[in-house]
This record gives sequence, C-alpha cells and structure tokens, in this order.
Amino acid sequence: MKHPLMFAAALALALTLQPGAKAATVNLTIVNSGFEANTAPVAAATGWTLTAGGYFTTAGTGLNPIDPTSGQGGSAQFLTADRLAVGAGSSPSSVSAFQDINVSAYAASIDANLVTTNIGFWYNGNDPNDDAKLTISFFNAANGLISSTTTARLATTPANTWVSGTVAGGLLAVPANTRTLRIALLAIRGTGTVTNINWDNITASLSGIPAVVVPTPAAMPAGLALLTLLSLRRRK
Repeated sequence: MKHPLMFAAALALALTLQPGAKAATVNLTIVNSGFEANTAPVAAATGWTLTAGGYFTTAGTGLNPIDPTSGQGGSAQFLTADRLAVGAGSSPSSVSAFQDINVSAYAASIDANLVTTNIGFWYNGNDPNDDAKLTISFFNAANGLISSTTTARLATTPANTWVSGTVAGGLLAVPANTRTLRIALLAIRGTGTVTNINWDNITASLSGIPAVVVPTPAAMPAGLALLTLLSLRRRK
C-alpha cells in the first residue's frame, strides 16, 4: 500500500467506532483436573503436589461404603483422602493437594485490579467429622505470598454423592502483582482413622481480561470512507 499511514488511520477509526468490547473470561489450564492421568489406585496425582500418604488417585474401589464409587459425571477416577484406596494402615489427619497456575500473561489487567477468578470444583464430604476446604493463594513474581483465602468448611454431602461448589461465589479478586495462583484442596479428619473427603473436576478461570477488539461490519464502512477521503486529499 502506498499510504500506510492513511490505512492505519482508517483502521483506527473503524476500531474506535465499534461498540465497546466486553471483558473476556479466560479458562486456565489445570493439569490433571479430573485425576485421570494416573492408573488407580496410587498415592499420586500428576500435576498436583500431595501430602505424603494422604491423598490417592482412585477409581472408587475398596473405599469406605459412604464414599463415591466413580468420578463425577461418570468419569472413571477422582482424588480421595480415604486411606482404604490403597489399603494403607494409617494416614495424616490433615492433608493437602495443591497446584500452581502461572497467570503472568495477564499481568497488565491484574495489576490494574480488573481481574477476578472463579474456582470451581466437585466434592464429596459425607462424614460430619471430616472437613473439606480450599485455600486459594496469590504469589508475586518472586514467589512471595501476597494473600490467601481459605473457604469455610464445605457442607456435609449425602453418601456417594458429588456436589458442585465455587470459591467466593466465583468472584474472588486477584490482587495486583499476582503472577501465580495456587489451588489447594484440604482434607481434615476430626475423629476415626479414615478421612472421607473426595474431589473431582477442578476448574479455574479469570474474568475482566480485556477482549481483543475486532472491527465490526458496521464499523468498517466508516474506516473505508476515511481512507477514501484521505486518498482524494492526497491527489489534490
């Protein structure tokens, strides 16, 4: 094109005249979010850092009768704190499974305090003596903790039943300077020797990220008109 500046101006006008773009929701990648990556039963869950001897990938075989017998939505596997998954004789009374998610690609929006996160999950916590909780933590570029939020004890569920939940109603503010988001799944045993807490299908998203602006068909004629006008003035 002979007049790149004129084209740029026309395009800028086309973008300016289009209706305001809405902020986008970005789905974050969680490794092994449904706990299907490992062959059950095993004291491991790829992508998650586990308390030793406290969490297990299971297909539901051999668990306490009040625990689920399959994953949520008909999936094969899930994460359990029930030591019977591998026939363990004992397990810690408080266990954690956590995963860190890099969100540095959205630093500009985060630092402008525009972003919230929605953490979703399915759980089964059928024993009123056991507590299921989540902790969401935010870390800066130097891996320093900025802040963290721990849910209240999740409600006791019916036996063998999966229940969905979100953290802070899906509107947890992401503080400025956050570069890593950590999701931690907590299981705390009150009494007895078996912790009847189970998790599946963990999700995470960010809202408030400005959408990429693409010119609408209605806006393009305005840009083309400007381009024509500038071209005619150039010829004079």
